[in-house]
Amino acid sequence: MPWQTIKAPAKTTRRYTKAMRLSLCKLVLDLGTNGDGLPVIWGLVNRMGRAEYPSPFPRTKLAIEVETDIDDAGREGTLTAQLIDEDGRVLWKQDGLFKAAPMGVDGFRPLLAFDFEGYPVIPAKGTYRFDVLFEGEVLGSERVVFE
Repeated sequence: MPWQTIKAPAKTTRRYTKAMRLSLCKLVLDLGTNGDGLPVIWGLVNRMGRAEYPSPFPRTKLAIEVETDIDDAGREGTLTAQLIDEDGRVLWKQDGLFKAAPMGVDGFRPLLAFDFEGYPVIPAKGTYRFDVLFEGEVLGSERVVFE
């Protein structure tokens, strides 16, 4: 059998989101840390009733945890959390800088929190979705129903 020359594949740039994962995205009543510095979450919320609509967003927090791998060490970029209604309209959006842990801290999972105190306004009953994106790529989402 004669030797064949195999052409090497073109060099590609690895996308951030291949290793990063959204390990938690929950609407909660509150969150904090215990005496040992470990994260504590109180009151997971997936359904909420409001007296009338439109209604200010209830006093809650969005807890987000992004897990990174060693391949993500030191990478940084824009992390976006957004609330979307059933028609696909973005009602709330917040961007922030996310920086993965340095080399040697595999499995690092920072717990991020976004506070809601009356904003945005929920226009009507229905199912709403929180999307979490890194550099424009969706890491995951969570739904909440307003009754």
